[in-house]
Amino acid sequence: KIKKEVLNENLKSFYKSKRIIASRGYLETVTWSFVSFEQASIGSNKANVKIRNPISSDLDTMRSSIFPNLLSSINININRLYNNGKLFEVGPQFSGPKEEDQQMVASGIQYGPAHAGTWAEEKRMSDTFDVKSDVYFVLDQLNVPVGNILYEESNNNFFHPGKSAQLRIGKNILAQFGEIHPLILQKFDIKTSVNGFEIFLDQVSQ
Repeated sequence: KIKKEVLNENLKSFYKSKRIIASRGYLETVTWSFVSFEQASIGSNKANVKIRNPISSDLDTMRSSIFPNLLSSINININRLYNNGKLFEVGPQFSGPKEEDQQMVASGIQYGPAHAGTWAEEKRMSDTFDVKSDVYFVLDQLNVPVGNILYEESNNNFFHPGKSAQLRIGKNILAQFGEIHPLILQKFDIKTSVNGFEIFLDQVSQ
C-alpha cells in the first residue's frame, strides 16, 4: 500500500520554515493580512488592494509586506522593557488583486543589541550579518542548494540600499535581507537599529 502525501510542498515549507526560524531564537507573531491604507503604502511602489467591506477603517487594505506588522510590535516591546528581540511571521502578502499576486512569505526582524552567546561576549548591536546567517540557515534547512545562490542588489524599499541584498537561483528570487531603511524606522518612531529578512516560500518549494 502506497502512503499518500498528506501535505503538498508549499504547506511543508510553511510549517517547516516556522520551526526552523523559531529554532534561531525568533518569536512568532500572528497578525491580520490587512492593514490600514497608510501602513500598506509604506515602502510599497505598487497600487494598494482595498477591501470592499473592511471589518474596520484601520484594516481596509491587503498588506503588500509583513514588515509593517512586525515593526509595529517593536515599540510595544520596548515599552515593556524588551530592548532587543527577534520576531517573525509566516503568512501571505499581496502585490495585486489576482490569485497569482498572493505569495507566502516568511519575514523576520531583529532589533536592538544582539543576543550574546556567552556572558564573556562583548555586547553589540545586531546587524545585517546576523540576519544573513539566519536566512542561509533557513534556506539550507529547506533543502535549497545554498552554494548556487547569487547575490544582487535588493529593490525592496524597506531596506537600506547599501546594506541589503537579494538572493536568487536562476530567475527565482528566494530571499532578501538587510538593514531596515532609517526613513521607514522614522515612520514607526523606532529609535533603535532594525535588520530584517523575507524568504519567498513559493519559490523555495518549487
